Amino acid sequence: MAGAPPLLDHGEQEGVAVAVVPGRLHELPVAACVPLAPQFAAAAAPVDHPALRERHGEGLRVHPRHHQHLAGLGALGDGRHETVGVERDGAELVGRGHYHASVRGRRRGFVRAGGHAQHGTVFVVTLETVSLGTLDGVTLEADVVWAQTDQGAARAFVVIGHPHPLHGGSRHDHVVRAIQRAAHRAGCHSITPDFRGSGNSMGEHDNGDAERLDLAAACEFVAMAEDDMPVIMAGYSFGSVVAMNVSNPAIMGWLAVAPPVAMMSNRPTAANSHRPKHLLLPRHDQFTSEEALRSATADWTATTVTVLESVDHFIAAGADDACSTALDALLREALRD
Repeated sequence: MAGAPPLLDHGEQEGVAVAVVPGRLHELPVAACVPLAPQFAAAAAPVDHPALRERHGEGLRVHPRHHQHLAGLGALGDGRHETVGVERDGAELVGRGHYHASVRGRRRGFVRAGGHAQHGTVFVVTLETVSLGTLDGVTLEADVVWAQTDQGAARAFVVIGHPHPLHGGSRHDHVVRAIQRAAHRAGCHSITPDFRGSGNSMGEHDNGDAERLDLAAACEFVAMAEDDMPVIMAGYSFGSVVAMNVSNPAIMGWLAVAPPVAMMSNRPTAANSHRPKHLLLPRHDQFTSEEALRSATADWTATTVTVLESVDHFIAAGADDACSTALDALLREALRD
């Protein structure tokens, strides 16, 4: 791009990644059109991530200056972002970035769909909307809530699955938000994607099967955002069953809120793991009885079932306290701290 100013002089350098992808065309949406400096190609380095190498080939490169990583290559296609890409010597330079002021200064370089601070009566959280790419090529929209880590690194990254999308479930569900707040209070980051076919996520609902790839994409985001950070899989209702069917070496435990036994047609992956599992069952759950859940989990390893008194499946009251208590206990057990 002749005459383009140096990329680092753009003023948004904290939110910029440069990728060199020989022989491939990837469109990455960015929140602001970032001028690309061709000389950055010479400094680009290979991506040291097996899943990305397998998906995109050995030619994938990122500029090392900002320790950037890539979390799925795909356009949001939502009409709110621009795509930037130029060809140079058979390679494509792709810039992406522009952090909102509330998150500027982080070293992350993921595709940003927006970021803002959410204000509550107790604390302020930084919530970011990001784009994820699944292994089968579906683009998802997800919320990331960053923990306040002034006193040190976050304890874990909580990946959250939401209720059934065909019955109105989304990442904005109040119990999902309760899990996010519990994670934030516990000093953990969290990420909550809208499952395929829900909200602004692409694709079609797949009865919990392909949705496992959606949460796997969130785990991939975690692996690239925070090296070696423990993952806690969590979910509410349908999302809890999906979460318990995701396998990843980083997973240290599971939190399942109101899991419907009827949806566990097959034995969940989590059942055989030695990692701790905490299941919360509303006393008056319309879809699962205590007897049915205890029977279904009787031979699971490291499993704790807690009954939530005075609420039904939709947990209209007390979700924050219940999720915080359960997550705190799970973290102590999973992380041994």
